[in-house]
Amino acid sequence: MDLSSGRIYYVGKIETAVAFKLITNAMGFAQLFVFIEGLQFISKFSMNIEDFLKAARDTAAYNYWFDARREKYLRRTTQHTSQ
Repeated sequence: MDLSSGRIYYVGKIETAVAFKLITNAMGFAQLFVFIEGLQFISKFSMNIEDFLKAARDTAAYNYWFDARREKYLRRTTQHTSQ
């Protein structure tokens, strides 16, 4: 999976570029954490994950991780419920 946009942006000195990368990584991990926590609620309320993700695309909660981690999470969830 390609996780980059393929675009290059000039943000100034190398220190600025490193800070940019650290900041965006931290923001991404925070979003991923909240996404995974939200998926735990879906399981607890017996919602269909596919239906949830489809409907959630039209909300303010939607972010990159909905698509980037969806398949991995679904595989993991299926493995845990079949054991």
